[in-house]
Amino acid sequence: MSGAAGFVVAFLMLSGGIVSIATRNSKGKGAAISLIVIFGVAALMGFLCHGKFSDLAIWSGWCLINAIFAVMDLSGNKKRIQKESAEKNTTNE
Repeated sequence: MSGAAGFVVAFLMLSGGIVSIATRNSKGKGAAISLIVIFGVAALMGFLCHGKFSDLAIWSGWCLINAIFAVMDLSGNKKRIQKESAEKNTTNE
């Protein structure tokens, strides 16, 4: 079971990397939310199913770190959007 979990974690890490590269300049919340879900599922699956493969726990830790960075990006992105909308409203007046 831990071998199959390793393949799933590897696939999710690869897809999370592709999503993060493809959406690096996006201004919406969708990219960060999808990264939180992808890396969060990978971390959860890796931690729960690592079994005899102890290195899977290390990769799961890396996925957890990436999910935390996505949460930080989501909160920073929200502040940036509010700031840009406030600046746009002041220039229109």
